[in-house]
Amino acid sequence: GEARRQLEDYGYWYEPDGRDAERQVDFERVETAPQALEALLSEACYKSFEVSVDNLDGVEVDRDAFSAKVAARAARYRREGIPIRAQALIDALAVFYCGGGGIEAAVAAGRQRLAARGATRPVEGDADGGGA
Repeated sequence: GEARRQLEDYGYWYEPDGRDAERQVDFERVETAPQALEALLSEACYKSFEVSVDNLDGVEVDRDAFSAKVAARAARYRREGIPIRAQALIDALAVFYCGGGGIEAAVAAGRQRLAARGATRPVEGDADGGGA
């Protein structure tokens, strides 16, 4: 809500660069789900995605292990459902970047998903990813 928008980083936890091993584990635990959503958004645009470990001045990070956790979380979102607002954005991006639609069609696809509220995955066979 309004109060959260006034907080630094919207009140989300963040540990700056230079984390020790324990804080890096905390960072990865908190960042796995958001980066999984970012991966799905990139996928909707047919763009590559690289995880961000954000710890250039800290301990050495096992990027491959973190990438595997992010990929597993993205797969879980695909199986169990993507949050509705993220799915609406995915639908819009798919229409805009891959479905041959312009911005108006992309916005319409996102709004259609939000109006449906119950569905959290694109409808099978729907070429533009915009749902039924």
